[in-house]
Amino acid sequence: MNSSNAHPGFDTLPSLSPRPAQATDYTGRQRGKMTAIAWYRASRSGKGTLWLCRCECGRYEYRRPGTWAARPHPEDRCEACLRAKGPNARQTAPRRFQQWLEGLRELGLTEEEITRLQVQGSKVETRGRTAQEIREQMQCSAGEG
Repeated sequence: MNSSNAHPGFDTLPSLSPRPAQATDYTGRQRGKMTAIAWYRASRSGKGTLWLCRCECGRYEYRRPGTWAARPHPEDRCEACLRAKGPNARQTAPRRFQQWLEGLRELGLTEEEITRLQVQGSKVETRGRTAQEIREQMQCSAGEG
């Protein structure tokens, strides 16, 4: 059930059209917190359909069924619930990376050492470590390579 951002969520059930006989019936199918309630309309491309779905919080949104069974998404929910859940890792990654860099600089690591850390990746643990401990790990990692 990929989110269709063209139609924001709503609290009341809209008027619905009957599902055409040739359209697959997804009524009652679930993906995450969303349940398909009723066929809404054919997609603009004509290759699929748009379904009215209800989140367990009670809000409604339109979704494309796509490959619900092939790609389960246990965290699928309405936009309001997603906003209430908070930002995801992709949204916060730039800020967290900047905090990591600032923390390394505060420890006294040089830009060259920080660059080497980025290249060496997860081989060096920096969380809760002193500059000396990080440098020792970097030397051990360099010796293994």
